[in-house]
Amino acid sequence: MRNKLTFVLACALSVLVSGCAQMIADSMYGDRYLKPITMSRSIKAKSQKEAVNAAVAAAGKTEWIPKTISVETGYVLAEQVPNVKYTAGARDYTFRLEVRLPETGNGDATINITPPQGLVSEVTMEQVATKYLDALNAELASKKK
Repeated sequence: MRNKLTFVLACALSVLVSGCAQMIADSMYGDRYLKPITMSRSIKAKSQKEAVNAAVAAAGKTEWIPKTISVETGYVLAEQVPNVKYTAGARDYTFRLEVRLPETGNGDATINITPPQGLVSEVTMEQVATKYLDALNAELASKKK
Protein backbone atom coordinates (compact mmCIF):
# COMPACT_ATOMS: atom_id res chain seq x y z
CA MET A 1 0.00 0.00 0.00
CA ARG A 2 2.80 2.40 0.90
CA ASN A 3 4.58 1.78 -2.44
CA LYS A 4 1.37 2.53 -4.36
CA LEU A 5 0.86 5.76 -2.42
CA THR A 6 4.48 6.80 -3.05
CA PHE A 7 4.06 6.06 -6.74
CA VAL A 8 0.81 8.05 -6.97
CA LEU A 9 2.35 11.02 -5.13
CA ALA A 10 5.45 10.89 -7.35
CA CYS A 11 3.26 10.86 -10.48
CA ALA A 12 1.13 13.73 -9.21
CA LEU A 13 4.23 15.78 -8.35
CA SER A 14 5.68 15.08 -11.80
CA VAL A 15 2.49 16.29 -13.52
CA LEU A 16 2.35 19.38 -11.28
CA VAL A 17 5.99 20.29 -11.92
CA SER A 18 5.74 19.80 -15.69
CA GLY A 19 2.52 21.82 -15.76
CA CYS A 20 4.17 24.62 -13.80
CA ALA A 21 7.21 24.55 -16.08
CA GLN A 22 4.95 24.95 -19.13
CA MET A 23 3.07 27.82 -17.47
CA ILE A 24 6.36 29.56 -16.65
CA ALA A 25 7.60 29.05 -20.22
CA ASP A 26 4.33 30.38 -21.65
CA SER A 27 4.50 33.50 -19.48
CA MET A 28 8.16 34.11 -20.36
CA TYR A 29 8.03 33.41 -24.07
CA GLY A 30 4.38 33.91 -24.99
CA ASP A 31 3.97 33.36 -28.72
CA ARG A 32 7.70 33.39 -29.45
CA TYR A 33 7.71 29.63 -29.94
CA LEU A 34 9.00 28.77 -33.39
CA LYS A 35 6.19 27.93 -35.80
CA PRO A 36 6.27 26.40 -39.29
CA ILE A 37 6.66 28.87 -42.12
CA THR A 38 6.01 28.79 -45.85
CA MET A 39 7.59 31.37 -48.17
CA SER A 40 7.85 31.76 -51.93
CA ARG A 41 10.20 33.70 -54.14
CA SER A 42 10.51 34.01 -57.89
CA ILE A 43 13.55 32.30 -59.40
CA LYS A 44 15.05 32.11 -62.88
CA ALA A 45 16.91 28.99 -63.88
CA LYS A 46 17.59 27.41 -67.28
CA SER A 47 15.87 24.19 -66.20
CA GLN A 48 14.39 22.41 -63.23
CA LYS A 49 17.63 20.44 -62.93
CA GLU A 50 19.65 23.65 -62.61
CA ALA A 51 17.18 24.91 -60.00
CA VAL A 52 17.51 21.66 -58.01
CA ASN A 53 21.32 21.85 -58.14
CA ALA A 54 21.17 25.45 -56.91
CA ALA A 55 18.74 24.47 -54.14
CA VAL A 56 21.13 21.74 -52.93
CA ALA A 57 24.11 24.12 -53.07
CA ALA A 58 22.15 26.79 -51.16
CA ALA A 59 21.23 24.20 -48.53
CA GLY A 60 24.89 23.41 -47.97
CA LYS A 61 25.79 27.09 -47.65
CA THR A 62 23.06 27.71 -45.07
CA GLU A 63 23.84 24.70 -42.84
CA TRP A 64 21.07 22.41 -44.13
CA ILE A 65 21.90 18.78 -44.91
CA PRO A 66 20.10 17.49 -48.03
CA LYS A 67 18.30 14.19 -47.39
CA THR A 68 16.04 13.75 -50.44
CA ILE A 69 16.69 15.20 -53.88
CA SER A 70 14.37 14.69 -56.86
CA VAL A 71 15.32 16.30 -60.16
CA GLU A 72 12.20 14.81 -61.76
CA THR A 73 9.77 16.57 -59.41
CA GLY A 74 11.85 19.60 -58.37
CA TYR A 75 11.76 18.60 -54.71
CA VAL A 76 14.49 18.88 -52.09
CA LEU A 77 14.20 17.84 -48.44
CA ALA A 78 16.94 18.96 -46.06
CA GLU A 79 17.38 18.82 -42.30
CA GLN A 80 19.24 20.84 -39.71
CA VAL A 81 19.98 20.06 -36.08
CA PRO A 82 20.72 23.31 -34.24
CA ASN A 83 22.87 23.76 -31.17
CA VAL A 84 20.13 23.68 -28.53
CA LYS A 85 20.83 25.05 -25.05
CA TYR A 86 19.05 24.26 -21.81
CA THR A 87 17.47 20.93 -22.67
CA ALA A 88 15.40 19.09 -20.12
CA GLY A 89 15.92 15.72 -21.76
CA ALA A 90 16.79 13.89 -24.92
CA ARG A 91 14.46 14.51 -27.85
CA ASP A 92 14.53 15.23 -31.56
CA TYR A 93 15.43 18.84 -32.39
CA THR A 94 15.58 18.41 -36.17
CA PHE A 95 14.33 21.23 -38.39
CA ARG A 96 12.95 20.22 -41.83
CA LEU A 97 13.26 22.27 -45.01
CA GLU A 98 11.13 21.30 -48.01
CA VAL A 99 11.83 23.05 -51.30
CA ARG A 100 9.48 22.86 -54.27
CA LEU A 101 10.83 24.28 -57.50
CA PRO A 102 8.96 25.29 -60.67
CA GLU A 103 8.73 22.69 -63.43
CA THR A 104 10.50 24.83 -66.02
CA GLY A 105 13.04 26.36 -63.64
CA ASN A 106 11.32 29.75 -63.93
CA GLY A 107 8.60 30.81 -61.51
CA ASP A 108 7.99 30.61 -57.79
CA ALA A 109 10.18 28.45 -55.58
CA THR A 110 8.26 27.57 -52.42
CA ILE A 111 9.89 26.52 -49.19
CA ASN A 112 8.33 25.10 -46.06
CA ILE A 113 10.35 25.01 -42.83
CA THR A 114 9.08 22.94 -39.91
CA PRO A 115 10.78 23.45 -36.54
CA PRO A 116 10.55 20.98 -33.67
CA GLN A 117 7.76 21.78 -31.23
CA GLY A 118 8.42 23.82 -28.12
CA LEU A 119 11.53 25.76 -29.17
CA VAL A 120 12.12 29.47 -28.81
CA SER A 121 14.94 31.33 -30.52
CA GLU A 122 16.34 34.79 -30.99
CA VAL A 123 16.41 33.99 -34.72
CA THR A 124 12.94 34.08 -36.28
CA MET A 125 11.66 31.59 -38.81
CA GLU A 126 11.31 34.48 -41.29
CA GLN A 127 15.04 35.14 -40.97
CA VAL A 128 15.89 31.46 -41.52
CA ALA A 129 13.62 31.26 -44.58
CA THR A 130 14.91 34.53 -46.04
CA LYS A 131 18.53 33.42 -45.56
CA TYR A 132 17.86 30.23 -47.52
CA LEU A 133 15.97 31.98 -50.33
CA ASP A 134 18.73 34.61 -50.62
CA ALA A 135 21.31 31.81 -50.91
CA LEU A 136 19.19 30.08 -53.58
CA ASN A 137 18.97 33.25 -55.68
CA ALA A 138 22.72 33.89 -55.20
CA GLU A 139 23.47 30.38 -56.47
CA LEU A 140 21.31 30.88 -59.53
CA ALA A 141 22.89 34.30 -60.19
CA SER A 142 26.38 32.76 -60.02
CA LYS A 143 25.38 30.21 -62.71
CA LYS A 144 24.60 33.02 -65.18
CA LYS A 145 28.18 34.31 -65.16
